[in-house]
Amino acid sequence: MYITESDRQLFSGKIFLVFASALLVAYTPGGAFMLFIALALYALRGSKQTIQALTLTWLLLFLNKGLFPEVGGAAGLRWIVLLAGAIAVARDTQSQRRSFPAVGIAILVFSCVVLITSAIVSNYPVVSIFKVIQFFVGSIVVILSFQLTSRLYAYWVTWFSTLFAIVVVVSLPLYFLDAGFLANQKGFQGILNQPQAFGIFLAPLTAFYTGLLFDKANRSRILIMLVSLGWICIFASLARTAFFAVLLGVSFSILSFTLVKRKLKNKMMQRYPLSISTFSIIIFVGVFSVANYSDVQNRLTEFLEKDAINVSLSDQFEVSRGMKIENSFDEFTRSPWMGIGFGIASSADEMNVEVNETFGIPIGAPVEKGFLPTAILEETGIIGASFLLILLIILSTPVIKHGNLSLCFLFFTCLFVNIGEMIFFSFGGMGLYSWLLMGLVLSGAAGGKVSYSSSSFSLENKD
Repeated sequence: MYITESDRQLFSGKIFLVFASALLVAYTPGGAFMLFIALALYALRGSKQTIQALTLTWLLLFLNKGLFPEVGGAAGLRWIVLLAGAIAVARDTQSQRRSFPAVGIAILVFSCVVLITSAIVSNYPVVSIFKVIQFFVGSIVVILSFQLTSRLYAYWVTWFSTLFAIVVVVSLPLYFLDAGFLANQKGFQGILNQPQAFGIFLAPLTAFYTGLLFDKANRSRILIMLVSLGWICIFASLARTAFFAVLLGVSFSILSFTLVKRKLKNKMMQRYPLSISTFSIIIFVGVFSVANYSDVQNRLTEFLEKDAINVSLSDQFEVSRGMKIENSFDEFTRSPWMGIGFGIASSADEMNVEVNETFGIPIGAPVEKGFLPTAILEETGIIGASFLLILLIILSTPVIKHGNLSLCFLFFTCLFVNIGEMIFFSFGGMGLYSWLLMGLVLSGAAGGKVSYSSSSFSLENKD
């Protein structure tokens, strides 16, 4: 198997050692606590270190509890890491005299509007205010960090690709052990704490690598292996949200390219022809599926229906998402203009507020809502949803106008995850990872020059 120069640019031995060392420390009792403190101090050094620290913070929060000691109360230190990053980014922004980006202004306006409306209507105003602040600080820190380190775009691709590689490689042996299916004994979770988290982790970068394969200049055996492992692991996780997020992200990206970049419409087939290697993979998958039709059919049925028996997909949707959507819409109709409060559950019985015993402030109040459109209408009403729509338009515009196809795949997969699992505002959970990847995309698109070629990893525009 050959390794191209591009493959070497996708991975870094030094970065691999960073993640491996973090996993080893997290494996020791009390290791997570020490890591959070070290990451907070490290984030203070600058914007680059802030992105690195936030990535490792996310990883620590989502490790498999059957393999690693529980983080426990140390999880509250994630906010200290974020605060340290905010200090570093503010310092770097002032020293470099960078202008505040348009998306930052949109985030600020949305946050202010939602802060005011939630303070008026929320039954848990302190929780709502805390969640608005953590969303504002988290998103601004990520956006500005990538803006301040935009010259390091190639490095950040290497950073997240190496993270993808180490999580997948370390996870694979667990497929043959109970620890790999600890959460529900059905979906594969690897070294992460839930199959859903594992699937959502894999989806955006799998979409990104799939987009790279569309251009024959990018294809190598290593990249093909990455794409294959990504899809296989998504399938094994039984995470339907991840699967459909990729499909929707890819479809919307191609549609956007066709409509916005009209010159691509006539050049699409010339630019992204079907290579012999890709065609061979399709033929192999097809032959394998025919030869093992019954097994493949059973696995597909298991993937779509999970552990349900003789239950239709429509009934499955009603159980897993339909009831939540219906509850959210009912609450929205009761308070259509300002909603019930940002980050508040549909029912008071579902509110579980985690309070720091030392300072008496809320550090978490997880709320599970699967469908972002109805959830945001329920929580912020028509007023808040309107400003969120403006934010999403401003967030997406530079990606569609200046990003290449693979970046669009990555970006819109991150967004479409929220159709099945609303993580957009969750900086204490998977939302942090999603925003880090969107920050990477915005960094590349802002430069207007992002590509990945088989001969070199360059910042060359391929529009």
